[in-house]
Parts: sequence; structure tokens; C-alpha cells
Amino acid sequence: MASLTDTDVIRAVIDGVPAELPRLSVPLADGRRGWYQRNRLDCMRAAVATVLSLPYDDVPELLDPSSVDRWAVDAGYVVQRHYGGPPAASYIGVGPMGDEGLRHVVAVVDGVLFDPGSGWRFGPDRVPPDPVGELEHAITLEPEHERYGVLRAPQVPGTPTAVTARDDFTGTTAGNALNGRTAPLGGTWATSGAATDFVFADAVSDANGTYDEHLTRSASGTRYAILGSTDYTDVEVRVRHGGNHEAGVIGRWTDASNHLAGRVQTGGTLVIAVVLAGSETVLATKQLTANTRRLVLRAYATGNVILTAYPEAGVALGTIAATHAALKTGGVLEDGKPGLVDIGDGLFADRFDQFEVLVPTPLDATLYPNQAAELRTDGIYREGSAGGTYAPAPHVGALPRLPASGLEDRPVELYVSTSRGDFDQIPDTGLDDFTVQVFYRPCVLFVPDGTAGS
Repeated sequence: MASLTDTDVIRAVIDGVPAELPRLSVPLADGRRGWYQRNRLDCMRAAVATVLSLPYDDVPELLDPSSVDRWAVDAGYVVQRHYGGPPAASYIGVGPMGDEGLRHVVAVVDGVLFDPGSGWRFGPDRVPPDPVGELEHAITLEPEHERYGVLRAPQVPGTPTAVTARDDFTGTTAGNALNGRTAPLGGTWATSGAATDFVFADAVSDANGTYDEHLTRSASGTRYAILGSTDYTDVEVRVRHGGNHEAGVIGRWTDASNHLAGRVQTGGTLVIAVVLAGSETVLATKQLTANTRRLVLRAYATGNVILTAYPEAGVALGTIAATHAALKTGGVLEDGKPGLVDIGDGLFADRFDQFEVLVPTPLDATLYPNQAAELRTDGIYREGSAGGTYAPAPHVGALPRLPASGLEDRPVELYVSTSRGDFDQIPDTGLDDFTVQVFYRPCVLFVPDGTAGS
């Protein structure tokens, strides 16, 4: 989440002076009231009252996460915690653990931060509290009657079925150029720029580890190394990488003006980008917190692209996904050649080895063609691709529960949509026909009075 400074904080002002207790609230721009905390440990209570537009006294003391969860259940709210960035325009922001083991909590209302502690002054000199720093995570509280369910299969392909090209950059002489080399599998390398831009080197160690015989590149500017003459549609490209510059893999290459790339930038940001007619469009990014050692880019005929970064060993550091019409069947980049890309400054070398091109396994589907899925109060169940069998499927969000119409005969509306993309990362790329049926079982919380008949 973005760093928040003192200038982002809305302060109550009385005669030009920031408010102090007993001034306990201030009107905000959207008509809500921003509640100030009434004691040192009451910031969560004040933030909840601000975001939900509740009277301060209607919210109890909320001193730990479990107390928030218990109160939310009793008050009819669903608690969700978000660690990947601001989840909505209004939310409760939780700061990192302080020296005393406490966390400060703020309210964000329509994108503007309100600090419940900003009305306080401490000590004889009336010193204001420190500005709010980086938020660690966010909390949203949704009314229980607005629950939703999402049937979603994680975009995690299985083990690739075959290796179609590879080069470990071994069996060479240090200083020889990559350009014109025939790889052990996959064809001949062709590089842009000077022939000496990509050359072979002996073993070397850096902060990421030790490279055996490998490929190095230290010239300035953007350079490409493309392998073979085969154009791939569904393709997985892998490489082991280390260095100080932005570098990565090419998934589909037509020429320098038209290609798909997955890169890791200086500073550790993952990037998926397409270049069309010489103009680059960044489709997705993600900041990583550790050094990337391996990159894996997967592209599919559906237009979906997934880029994953790994350390030398262990679980993935991060994954991003995107889609683009040019990458779908019939698009400008419906297929292309694999390769490497490096954006250097001529001062330091980047290193590559263990380059592979594979046939990826298909992505999972949440709803198979001509089959069914059930989104129910007790879970989500998907029919198999061949039909006839159902199995539980992963999901996010709370499972649906229809509210009672009550004596007022309130209408209940259901909204159902399908999407070809992961809601968290990929937009919908097309419309598909589907049919929805709604089944419900009435449940009551009271016993009928029994006066009508026996």
C-alpha cells in the first residue's frame, strides 16, 4: 500500500488550530463523521465507526483481531482482510507492529485517509502524533446480506509435457558470441545489436549464487536473443538469471516491434508487457521482496499470460497474470519465437543459463463447456469436463445466503456472471452463453403461532 504522510490526514480545525479532545469527531467530505479515538488503545473502534458510519458508542472496544471478528458476527458484518493493496475506496488500514507490540489503525473513506489519532496532542508541549507510515494490511466489513461467492480455479498449470528447446550455454569457450550458435535443442540463436553483446563466460558467483558456464551480457541499451525458427502458441519459457539490470524472457517474438516479454526490473518488480507496432504496453506488474533467480513465462492461445518468479530453491516469490487481444488466436501475436531480453547500461553484466522452452499443461477451468457448477451455501461443486461427476472447487468470498423478504415483502435480487479471467488479475476477454437456475430452502428463526388450523 502507498506510504501515507501527514499531509494526507484530515484534521479537525477550530479557529485555525487542530482539534483536541473533547472534540471527538469531524464531518468528512462525503457526509460521514470522522471519529477520533477517545483513549490510546481505541483507534480500531474509531476507525470502524468512521468507515461504517456508525455512532461511536454503538461500537464496543475492539482491542484485538478476535474481538473484531466476534463483534462483526453479532452486528451482521463479514470481515475480510486484504494483504495485496487497497481493496476498495473505503477500508480500515492496519499499520505494522510498533515497539510496544501495538498497531495503529486508520480509516480510509473514499480514498482519503482519516487518522483517529490526529485529534490528539501529547505532553506539555502538545506534540502531535507521528504521521501514519506504511500500512501492513486492510480490513473491510461487508453487510452480511451482501455476501457473494466466486467460483474460481487458481491459474497454476501442472508439469509441462515436453521440452521443445533448451540451452545451458555449456560446451563453449569464454568470449565466444551467442549469435549463430546452434542450441542442443531448438535451432540457432540470432541476437540483435553487436555480435559480441551476448557472449559466453566461465563460472562466476554473485549475491544470487554461483553460475556455471553461462551467457553474459554487459552492453548498454535493449538487446534480444531469439532461438530457432519455430513459432509457438501455447508456450512456457524458463531461464535462470542474475544481474543488476532489467532482463527476462521473450514468449512470442515476431520482431523488435512486435513481441511478448516477461521481465524482472532493477529493484525487483515483475513485468508482463506486449510491444505492438513499436509501442510497449505494460499489462501487469508486481513488486517482489527478494532476489529473483528464475523466471517462468507461460502464454496460451486464449490470450492469457502468467509470469512467475522463483528464488534458487523453494516456493514462488510472486506471480502476475494478464491477457491481451493480440495474444489470442487470430491476434498479431497469436504465436511467436522464444528468447531472451536484456536492458543494460554497459557498466555491469547480466547472466543467464538453463534456458528452456516447454509445452505447458492447459489452465484449469472453473466451468467446463456444456457442463454445470453449483454455488451453494455449503460450498461450490463443479461437474467434471466429461460430465457425470461433481467435486468441490476452490472459491473466494463468502458463500451465498438469501435474506428473508420479511413482513415488508422486500425483493431479493441475484446477479450472476461468468468471466474468462481471474477476477484478481485478468479482465474478462469475451462473452459466453450460460444458464442459471436458482433453488432455495426457506429457513425461519421463529416458531409459527399455530393459530391457523390444526
